[in-house]
Parts: sequence; structure tokens; C-alpha cells
Amino acid sequence: MSDIGLFPSDKQPPIGLVCPNGCGRIVFDKASLHCPICREDFPIINGIPLLFTNELRKKYQFGTGTAQSYYRKVPNEYDKTHSVTKRGAQLFIKELENKLSQYLTNEQSVLEIGSGTGFATACIFSLNERMVITDASLEMLSINHARHPDISVVCSPSEVLPFPEGSFDVIFGNNSFYLVANKDQSAQRISDILIDEGRLIISEMNPFHLLWPLRFMLSGRWFESGIYEIFPYQMKIRFKKYGMKLETVEFYSFYPYFASERFTWIFRFIEQSFGKINFFRCFLAFRVFYVLTKEKNATLG
Repeated sequence: MSDIGLFPSDKQPPIGLVCPNGCGRIVFDKASLHCPICREDFPIINGIPLLFTNELRKKYQFGTGTAQSYYRKVPNEYDKTHSVTKRGAQLFIKELENKLSQYLTNEQSVLEIGSGTGFATACIFSLNERMVITDASLEMLSINHARHPDISVVCSPSEVLPFPEGSFDVIFGNNSFYLVANKDQSAQRISDILIDEGRLIISEMNPFHLLWPLRFMLSGRWFESGIYEIFPYQMKIRFKKYGMKLETVEFYSFYPYFASERFTWIFRFIEQSFGKINFFRCFLAFRVFYVLTKEKNATLG
């Protein structure tokens, strides 16, 4: 697969791709990828393979009034607002890197789902140079790919991640799983492509935080209400069906990424005053950190 630029560095793992329709391995054919079973061709645009089923292509690339249609329109604006220049973003990334360093080594194969424009990609890449990035938005992913040309890249929704079973040791997502249209289908696919005892690590906005109702009212982005589908008990039940065990739930990060140096003292005061009390952490921390492990020889429900 290296001939088409999927793995631009010799540090990258030799992971092939499979047809999102479930047919099996796909092959490089001139300027696209071709499935010899269903005979469908999948385009490669600016070095990024696009692998969707027809149904998900309509939903993610042409649908309206959805999270995906919104993010298709605002990749540059999103990239600017999520730039790691604000003090709050710097503090968050530092805390995230400290957490991930407990689980990532450079020898593992790592996949980042919903990588967007790359807000957390550099953080992971500093810990693992064998990573692969994916996102359902070509517009968002193109910015990330331009910024990190040495990282393998595939445009695909997490419901049909186009990798063989048991491809990855760790799958990571930051602020992305709550936007997935079909979370159960995604959970099953994630479990499929993880090795036995592999880990899924998810960092999401805290659904208990009062920021969300306020944000919905001010922005009108009600499609983001998927945040209320990732409470800890929901995550535990959903992934258990697909042979995965919820190992860790931790509420963390008292600094919103948009906080400037001038105002970080306010959030530092909140953390120092209430952060040691679990009840208050649950409602005042901006993020929740999930670690799920695929059980060995799991029987799927």
C-alpha cells in the first residue's frame, strides 16, 4: 500500500485496507482503490483515500442539518478556534499527553479516530510514530494531513473503519465519538479492529457539565446533543455488547481550551477549591477520560 502514499514513512506499520462494504481486502488500481468482490472503486483525493459505504457517503458527505454537514463548512474556522495557542488549550494538551503516556509506547500500532484538523494529533505523535489518522470529513482531515504529512491517513467514518481485524493495539478519539451517527455500529467496528486486550481511549467533553445546555442555546448547534449519549453507564453498556470492558472513568481538565492566560487563574481556583472532591469534579471538570479494554476471546452479545 505504500505505493499510494498511505504509509509515507518507513516507521509506519504495514497495515492494509479492507472494503467498507465488508468484502475483504482492496487493491490499488491506477488512481483509486478497487474492491475485486463488489467491484466498487474508492477515490484517492490529495493523497487521502476515501472509504465509505454508499449509505454513509450520503449521510456524511451530502447530508444536511447534521454535525457532519456543519464541520464540512467550517474547517478553517474550526482549526483557528482549536489552535494550541491559547493558554487553556496548552494546559489541556499537556494534561492529555500525561494521561496518554501511561498507555502509549512507540512500539504499538495506534489509530486516531475523528482526528479533525489535528488538535490532538501532534500530542499522540510525540508518543507514537506508528499512528494512523482517520476522520469522516475530508475537509477537516486535509488540514491535518497537510500539517502532518508523515502520518498515514484515511478518510472514513468510524462505523466502517477500513482495516483488517486485530490491526491496532490502541484506538484513540478526542472530542469525536459523541458526533458519530451510529455509535453502536462504531463500537462494534472498533472492537473488531483492536487486538485482544487492546485499548480504546476516549477523551470527550463532560456530559455532566452545565456548559452544554448553555452552548446549545447560544450556538443553536443542537446536533451536538449526542454528548448525552456518552454518560459512563451508557459507555459501559454499549461497549460491553461488543466484548469490551470499561476500565477507567476519570473527570479531568478544569481549563477550557479557549481560556487565555489572563483568565486561567479562575479555573485554577476552581480546581484547587473543588477538584479533590469527586462529586464536584463530576460537574466542574470539562473533560471525561474513558479507557476500555477488549477482553480476550470475548463473546459478543
